[in-house]
Amino acid sequence: MAMMSMQTESYGAAAKRKKKVRKVIKHIVWQVLLILLSCMYLYTFVWMVATALKTESEFVASSVSIIVRNPQWYNFIKVMKVIPFFRYLGNTLILVAGVVVGTVFSCSVVAFSFAKLRWPGRSVCFAILLATLMLPATVLQIPTFVLFTKLGWRNTFLPIIVPAFFGGGAFNIFMTREYYKGISDELIQAAKIDGCGFFRIWWQIMLPLCIPVTLTVTILTFMNTWNDYMNPLLYIDKPSMYPLSLGLRAFQQQYQTQWDMMMSGAVLSMLPTLIIYFVFQKYFMEGVSISSGVKG
Repeated sequence: MAMMSMQTESYGAAAKRKKKVRKVIKHIVWQVLLILLSCMYLYTFVWMVATALKTESEFVASSVSIIVRNPQWYNFIKVMKVIPFFRYLGNTLILVAGVVVGTVFSCSVVAFSFAKLRWPGRSVCFAILLATLMLPATVLQIPTFVLFTKLGWRNTFLPIIVPAFFGGGAFNIFMTREYYKGISDELIQAAKIDGCGFFRIWWQIMLPLCIPVTLTVTILTFMNTWNDYMNPLLYIDKPSMYPLSLGLRAFQQQYQTQWDMMMSGAVLSMLPTLIIYFVFQKYFMEGVSISSGVKG
């Protein structure tokens, strides 16, 4: 019996060792794949920056190389002189500011209603909201285009900014609601006893406690609006109202053979999103992790 017990223990230990080895090997394989994928994406970004710093002749001689022998920092200044860069930048900032404010305000109010308030039909409305995530954006383009055209909003920023104040997007509402559900209901009840209304509870209690998810929604909305090409293309025809996305497209059509100039404009347009992401990366990851139920 003792011998059988020892054999059983040895088999159990061997099985644990094999399981641990398989787990380590699987972890190593995933890490290698992620590193290779990261290097691939990093190479494209480095190549873009390197191309922006090359002369046209140097790019023709070695188009795939990321080595820059004589950096041309003047390319960035030249791009801003060739196109009305700051006008495009100002238009983009107007769009981003309007959409971010509208999205953060509306999605947080709606998410608070779904997470903490009790009203008839709440579950049905939330299910319908989630169902809209399955609708392709292209399905809504024609009816919304017809609607805003009849309202006379063509060649204005209203078709892009105004919809942000009516919900803020199903995904943003869902993510914010999941975060709000983690806030203790006792805080809401205590605030009600003290005489706070629902708006004051949302403003003075929920928002300060939910800064990570609010910043996450802000960052995602900022990046989507900053890089948005289709909506400005549909509603804006005047070059003086172009945001950076349309302005750089027009610049590309004019300088399609000058890769150094094109990449300089692309790098300048990417800088704000990169800076904001790296500055608020901690809050962004915290908001996504808690909203998705991942405990850090």
